[in-house]
Amino acid sequence: MSFKTLTLLPAVIIVLIILGLIIARFIIKRKVKKPTLIVGFAQGLGKREEQEDSFSTIENESGFLAVLADGMGGFSLGKEASELVVKSFLGEFTKNYNIKSINDFLVNTTHISNYKLVEFAKGENMGTTLIATFIRDNILYWVSVGDSQIYLYRNKELHEINPRHTFAIELRKACRKGEISRETARNHPKRDRLISYLGYRDFHLLDYSKTPIKLLKNDMVILCSDGIYNSLSTYELEDILHKRKIKAAEAAAAILDRVLSKNLNNQDNATVLVIKKVK
Repeated sequence: MSFKTLTLLPAVIIVLIILGLIIARFIIKRKVKKPTLIVGFAQGLGKREEQEDSFSTIENESGFLAVLADGMGGFSLGKEASELVVKSFLGEFTKNYNIKSINDFLVNTTHISNYKLVEFAKGENMGTTLIATFIRDNILYWVSVGDSQIYLYRNKELHEINPRHTFAIELRKACRKGEISRETARNHPKRDRLISYLGYRDFHLLDYSKTPIKLLKNDMVILCSDGIYNSLSTYELEDILHKRKIKAAEAAAAILDRVLSKNLNNQDNATVLVIKKVK
């Protein structure tokens, strides 16, 4: 090997290293996928002494799960009830890496969570609402118990996805049968009383996504406790969400800020999760 070759060798090695780094960086960039879902959340205590709403999100190979539970303040241990149910969902999701039927998973996990809550209560009155959404391949599945709300915001319109399990359901049935007037149904003092929740052995009433929803770009899925929708009208929520490029975190913060700015005397715990499809 000549002296000239030895002199050029370090330079060649450096060039090869640089080329290798450029190629590696290009490959990494090609492999990294931008997230299709962005999540934001906000939570306020309201005029209550304790936060009894619980929520969480988790993602793995099976999909993306969001859970929200609103512990019942009229019972004891509302905070513990909502936390137990959220943790139960997270645990079942983590255990099941190959979830084939998402609806079956959501319904079965709801019953498992109710059983765990009843066992934990040991005869004490404990209860919580539940809403959970599961997104896989841009398809939205959901389950609900109680009066927490799931919305879909699309094309500047807010759509209620799940029915609320309150006495208003029975009042509407009675109204359709002609047994009571619309005015009586509208003004009934017990219309907002829950008729289904997690925390009792005879629990059976739940709703789930019999027709899953294909999500489109810029759709927003919103999960919230009644402390949100009892304080803000549909119009007020739409007014916040209609901003063209609003981010999920900004939307959640703006919703809670609007709720708390009203300073209502009976303001309940308020929790909102916003899941935005960005691509």
